[in-house]
Amino acid sequence: MKLGTVKSTIAPMFATPDKNAPLIDEVIHGYEVKLMYSYNEFYFVNTFYDYEGYVEKKHIEEGIFDNLKKMTVSHYFADVKKSEDVRAREMQGLVKGSIVSLDSKLETRYTKVRLTESQKGYIRTQFLSEYKIPNLTPIIHNAEQLRNDIVNTALEYLNVQYKWGGKTSLGIDCSGLCFMSYLLNGIVIYRDAKIVDRFPVKQIPVADVKKGDLLYSKTHVAIYLGDEKFIHSSDRFGVVQINSMNPTDPDYDEVFVQGITYAGSCLNS
Repeated sequence: MKLGTVKSTIAPMFATPDKNAPLIDEVIHGYEVKLMYSYNEFYFVNTFYDYEGYVEKKHIEEGIFDNLKKMTVSHYFADVKKSEDVRAREMQGLVKGSIVSLDSKLETRYTKVRLTESQKGYIRTQFLSEYKIPNLTPIIHNAEQLRNDIVNTALEYLNVQYKWGGKTSLGIDCSGLCFMSYLLNGIVIYRDAKIVDRFPVKQIPVADVKKGDLLYSKTHVAIYLGDEKFIHSSDRFGVVQINSMNPTDPDYDEVFVQGITYAGSCLNS
């Protein structure tokens, strides 16, 4: 079995080997995937978060960067330029959550990064942050800080458009928002709006929900913010927004709140 790295800004994933099929996920630049088999112009891939589907070969470079230090793009969109000159042409744009490999040490203004085995470019250093290794079995040392970090990450997607199967600052769905808010803090949760045993989120009563925990209905998932507020990406509203669980609040979302069936958490009390 071969390994590959996503070289495009976003690699759309489909349930069938047809680029006109409905989108089921997006694999972001720098993500490593297992190339399970080849089918015409597609690879059937398995991601590190155990999601599988068909991705066009043009988005994948075979091989991975084993020995290079990784960084995460922390800005909602960042240009990679041909040189450090502000007037330099852009080679590629990267969305929040993309992974790049350092080709040199971090510099004050622009840092040289590697996009593929042969492509290198420059990105503003302020748009890079520490890469947190995705973990299915997180060891949590400071639950309160982690809860705040997850919430703050989710808030960075506020007003991003809703996009079925989306997982980026260019468009994101409900489980994509939750997935990325946890992933950017080093925790891998299931990518769909349900709890799956092999992932760290476990069911808890809705009455026990705390900041950073997840709220689930039959077809939707949101992140609880505290004070009866939650953030979610909703097709009904068209964007990522904050709503309330309190019927007396003007931003009360009766449709979702009445449909909540359980909550989920992987954070220590």
